[in-house]
Amino acid sequence: VSASQEMARPRSSAPAMKGPSNQATAEQVAAALQRAGLSGYDIEVRCDNGVCTLGGSVSSPQAREAAIRAASTVPAVQSINSNQ
Repeated sequence: VSASQEMARPRSSAPAMKGPSNQATAEQVAAALQRAGLSGYDIEVRCDNGVCTLGGSVSSPQAREAAIRAASTVPAVQSINSNQ
């Protein structure tokens, strides 16, 4: 798995029916990734009604797990798919 020097960038799908918007949730996940020290990786964040999908590349299985843990701290995230 390779590392890239891009910031985590939030992306969202269709608008959420209730609670925070998909965009707001994706931005919260991106902020959580930054706080976890993962801002130097190319991690794509997509959120769709509580389902967060992380894509991109990180340098190790430990960084992948850290990304999943960080995303899970966002209250609106109900489940996480990882394509890393």
